[in-house]
Amino acid sequence: SPRVVAYRAARGLAAEPARHADFYRTALAEAAVGAGGSIRLLVAGCADWGMLELAAGLCRARGVPLEATVVDRCATPVLLSAWFGSEIGIAVRTAVADLADYVDRQPFDVICTHSILGYAPLAGRRRLVANWHALLRPGGRVITVSRLAPLADVVPVQDEGQARVQAAG
Repeated sequence: SPRVVAYRAARGLAAEPARHADFYRTALAEAAVGAGGSIRLLVAGCADWGMLELAAGLCRARGVPLEATVVDRCATPVLLSAWFGSEIGIAVRTAVADLADYVDRQPFDVICTHSILGYAPLAGRRRLVANWHALLRPGGRVITVSRLAPLADVVPVQDEGQARVQAAG
């Protein structure tokens, strides 16, 4: 829920894109030059509007037109991103979908994501990255930060609660 997201962010319990803002701003600025002065952006998975805010702020500051699409499996962050876009005056295309299966009619210049790879098992990561490749224009970029645990340490998200119960005995 939005309250949980806000609470976790306020308490420093969530790794939000703002934590890596300098990296994203530099990478987005370089991507804007490579994209010919405008950015067709896919925000691939999100907990809120944080990634969209970073990209929109950079584009505004540099006078770079932004065409944004936000996709996530959960409707809440997608709706939050659409709301944020309306608040700052940019149209945001949205979709509730699995990113490994998402398709679009036009290729993207940039795909931005934050901490999404750790939520997918290895086979899912391969499908996801392959789809990112299909969604990018030639010369397009994926800009991401993600902590990856050794495969032996990966606990699928849907089984995390069950794993805790089993570990507690």
